[in-house]
Amino acid sequence: MIPQRTDSSLELRVERLEIICEHIGEAVISASETVEHLSSKINALVEQMEQEQEKTSQQGYQILALSESLQTLVEINTESTIRVQKLTSAIENLLTMST
Repeated sequence: MIPQRTDSSLELRVERLEIICEHIGEAVISASETVEHLSSKINALVEQMEQEQEKTSQQGYQILALSESLQTLVEINTESTIRVQKLTSAIENLLTMST
């Protein structure tokens, strides 16, 4: 009879170990699925960040182009102001000479 208890006890231990292994396996599968899900989310965020970085870069180039255009307009305006001043002086001289 004692050998039967040992076999029964051993079978019980094996069953418990099988249940524990099954739970560990389920936990590992669940953890793997969670890691895959998080990995997908991280990849999506990285892609979004890259797109935002590209947009920011393009906006930087646009700002630079606008700055250069503004500088050109300022230079043209300065030249136009000088021409208007010269024309005004010439007209004033003509008016002074005619009187």
